Amino acid sequence: MHVVPSTKETVQLGVYDANLAPILTIDSGDVISFPDTWSDFLNEMQPGVTIDTAGEAARQQSGQGPHSIIGPIA
Repeated sequence: MHVVPSTKETVQLGVYDANLAPILTIDSGDVISFPDTWSDFLNEMQPGVTIDTAGEAARQQSGQGPHSIIGPIA
């Protein structure tokens, strides 16, 4: 059983860089738990966020996309 927390080291914003090393290497049949998966813009989009805050988060990401992706995992 592997547990992968959401941190700035495990979560990528928008796309993966093909040159990134895996954050975890597993064997066939292993189980992975993601206990605290982040929301959009590296977890900055939370209930109650203002449109101004959302817009600023989008501007700071320079076109990488809003979705947070954990990995890569090999």
